[in-house]
Amino acid sequence: MSFKTLLTYLWKLPLCGLAFFVSVMFGGMAATGVGLPTPSLPTGTDSATLAVYLLLARLVLALTLAVVSRRLRGGFVARWLSLSCLTWVVYAVNTYLEASIFTTFLAASPYLVVMNFVPSFVCGAAVALLFPPESAGQSFVSRAETYFARHTTGQWACQSSC
Repeated sequence: MSFKTLLTYLWKLPLCGLAFFVSVMFGGMAATGVGLPTPSLPTGTDSATLAVYLLLARLVLALTLAVVSRRLRGGFVARWLSLSCLTWVVYAVNTYLEASIFTTFLAASPYLVVMNFVPSFVCGAAVALLFPPESAGQSFVSRAETYFARHTTGQWACQSSC
């Protein structure tokens, strides 16, 4: 990694992490809007300390997504949706499933799954925009067209049903 690339990461990563962190408010409004009860913090938890830890976790999340984004091919929309869905499933849905199976902690709340939907898509958009692919390569649509052009519609139908 060159020094110039490192310098650009130093301002882009906090911006992506901040986009996730700030958009959590909008996700919380959406979760409250659909009528999900807001989970309370565990006793002894300091909300300011928790906010600092969550901001640091968002920076690690942004770094991880940046690495993935640089290697994804395709246009902005395909990369944005891929990164957003990956973030939401790995971050929100996985946390909900693990917490509901292994703990009685408040992370096993549907509120948090819905709340993290909005920030996942905002952060995915920021990362897809700020971290373009390393090489242009072939787009997702052109690769899909090449793949499906190998056979006629009849051949595809016969392969799946024969």
